[in-house]
Amino acid sequence: MNLSKYRQDFPITKRFVFLDHANMSPSPVQVVRAVSKLMREKAGFAYMKFEVWGAQVEQARQNVAKMLGARKEGVWFANNTSDGINIVANGVAWRKGDNVVMPDIEFPSVVYPFLKRRGMVDLRYAKTDYSREGVQVPISEFERLVDDRTKVVCLSAVDYGFGCRYDLRAVSEIAHRHGAIALVDASQAAGAVQMHIDADGVDAVAFGGQKWTFAPSAGGVFYMNPSTFDIFTPPFVGWYSVADPMNQILTNYTEHFEIAADARRFATGHPNFPGIVGLAASSQYLRDVGFSRVEARCLEVSGYLMRRLAEEGFTILTPRENGRRASIVSFVIPDGKAVIEGLKKKRIIVSGYLQTRQRGIRVSPAFYNTNLEVDRLVENLPKVSRQKSNRRKASLLSRTSSPAASARRSSSP
Repeated sequence: MNLSKYRQDFPITKRFVFLDHANMSPSPVQVVRAVSKLMREKAGFAYMKFEVWGAQVEQARQNVAKMLGARKEGVWFANNTSDGINIVANGVAWRKGDNVVMPDIEFPSVVYPFLKRRGMVDLRYAKTDYSREGVQVPISEFERLVDDRTKVVCLSAVDYGFGCRYDLRAVSEIAHRHGAIALVDASQAAGAVQMHIDADGVDAVAFGGQKWTFAPSAGGVFYMNPSTFDIFTPPFVGWYSVADPMNQILTNYTEHFEIAADARRFATGHPNFPGIVGLAASSQYLRDVGFSRVEARCLEVSGYLMRRLAEEGFTILTPRENGRRASIVSFVIPDGKAVIEGLKKKRIIVSGYLQTRQRGIRVSPAFYNTNLEVDRLVENLPKVSRQKSNRRKASLLSRTSSPAASARRSSSP
C-alpha cells in the first residue's frame, strides 16, 4: 500500500501524529469536497438538486452494505449510534419480565435505551474477564445469561475501551436459539475491518460515521436484516417512512399509510443530506482503497504497535490475535491521564484514560498511519521496567469493574 499517496488525503498528518480514530477521525479531503459541493448546490438551487442528492443516498447505502457484508435494502441512516439503538429499544413489544443481555463494559449509548425500561425489563450484564492479558467477555457468559425471556442481545462488534473483537456469529446463534434479536454496535468495527453481518446472523446494526468510516459526525447508519422486517414494527414514522412519500397527499393519507418496503421505513422526515452525502464520499473512498486492504493494514500497524509496546515492557489489555481485535490497542501505564496530556504537547494524539477504566491509555491507528509514527509514540512514553509493569498489572487488573458495574452484576442472575 502506497501510504504516502493516501496520507496526502488527510491534512491532519501535517500537524499531528494522530492515533485516536476510536474517538473521532479526521475526514479525507474527498469528503470535505463532497459536502462543500452539496452546500454550494443548496445555496444555488435550493431543492432543485434533490434527485442528485437522492442518487448519492443510494450510493451510500450500496457502499455501506458492502462494508458490512449486508443487503442494501436493509441499510438506512441515523444521526448517531444512539438513534439506531433506540430504534430497536423502542420497537420491541416488551412484556414485564423480559430481559436484555449485554457486556458489562458497553458504552452508555448501548446501555441507556434499555436501562430506561428497567422495572419492565431486566438488564443482564455479561461479566468481563480481567484475569488474563487480553481483556474480554467470554462467550460462555452469553450462554449463561440468555434464556427464553431474552428479547435482545446487544454488544459492540469491537469494544471501545479494550479493543476486544467479539465472535458475532456465536453470539447471534445463542440469541436466535432463544428467539432474541442480535443487535450490534459497529462503531469501532465498520471501516476498520471487513464485516460479515448477514453471514454472522446479526439482525440489526447501528454505528456513527465519525470514527473509522471518516464521515461527518451526523453520518450514522442503522441496518436491519430485511428478513426481520415482518416481525419488527418501526417505532417512529413520518412522511418519508412510507412507500410513496412524494405522492402520499394524493391518497387517503388521513386514514391509513403504507410503510416503505425497504429500510427507508426507519426514516422519519427530510434526510440529513450533508451527513449522508459525506458518508457516501467516505465509504466510497474506503471502497476505492479496498475494504480488505484497509483491514489488513489496520491489523498490521496495530500489530506493530503491540510488538513495540511488548518490547518496552508494557502490559497490553487488548487481545493479540487478529481475529479477536481490530485496530484499538490499549495498555497499562501509570498516570495515564498525565501521559495523554504530555503526548498532546508533542502533537501525538491518543486517549483512553476513562475508556480503559483508568487502567492505561488507548491507541487507535488507521490504515494511513505509519510504523514511524508508532515508533514516535512509543519513544515518547515513560519508561516502564518489566518488574514495575507487572506490579502495576496486578494492581490494575484486580479492579474488575467500577462500583456501579459491580452493583449491576450483583442483581444479575
